[in-house]
Amino acid sequence: MTAPKSFFRLPEWIFPVGAILLMFWAMADCALAKDDAPAHLSKQSENLPPVTECQLLLSDAEAAEQGFVRQRRMYPASSRQRLSEQAVREGFNAATQKEAMACFNRAWRFNPENPMAYWGAGIVRGGEAMRYGEKNNLDIARKCWDDCLKLFEMGAQLLNHVSSVRKVEFQMDQAQSYISYADTMKDHLDDHGKALLEKAEAIVLQYYNCTLFKPEENRRVKTRAAWQLWKIYAALGKNEEAEKYNKEAEGFLREYLRETDGK
Repeated sequence: MTAPKSFFRLPEWIFPVGAILLMFWAMADCALAKDDAPAHLSKQSENLPPVTECQLLLSDAEAAEQGFVRQRRMYPASSRQRLSEQAVREGFNAATQKEAMACFNRAWRFNPENPMAYWGAGIVRGGEAMRYGEKNNLDIARKCWDDCLKLFEMGAQLLNHVSSVRKVEFQMDQAQSYISYADTMKDHLDDHGKALLEKAEAIVLQYYNCTLFKPEENRRVKTRAAWQLWKIYAALGKNEEAEKYNKEAEGFLREYLRETDGK
């Protein structure tokens, strides 16, 4: 099993576009399909189950106190960047989520301005949130979601030097984190969850008619956008819009499969 498995992608055989885009489906398939969650909130446990430590969420003061700032200064800038990128690659190819988070922590320690570290850590934290949500332990799920969303927001501020493709993928993953949060909390969706769905809608609509890339890449982005809009409008109870984008996503997929069968 490769970690971090993600809750963000269409099935990975649909659009294979590299390791960074292949981490997302296994968790989503089971979590997004479940509609039988109990209708009551789980009680807060006095001894919360352990969750993966995420050093990227430390404050500047905490990072300095634990020595990370001092350790970082021991390396030249070029070495810090290289080691951070290497740690990210190892994180996306790690065997477990625990190992993956350790790699993303290391990437952050070498270079706190590496957006890929926040991206990967957000995926791991979101996976934990969905796992606890499936067990109806919504207290911990909500805490993990808060961390996940914060990590994506922090990474979003560091996208100036990444490629256009990566930027789009990051933003659509960020939108998916909002959608998955709402799905986990669907029986208790409050104004905060609805606001997140509206934020996801604003992001995704930017790319529904994507013309930024080559035709195949544009079609992949538009298919994913249609799928996400279907989930957003279904969660908001806008059934007519949901049905429209569901049909669009199915049509894009059939078109892609016809083309790939002909190759």
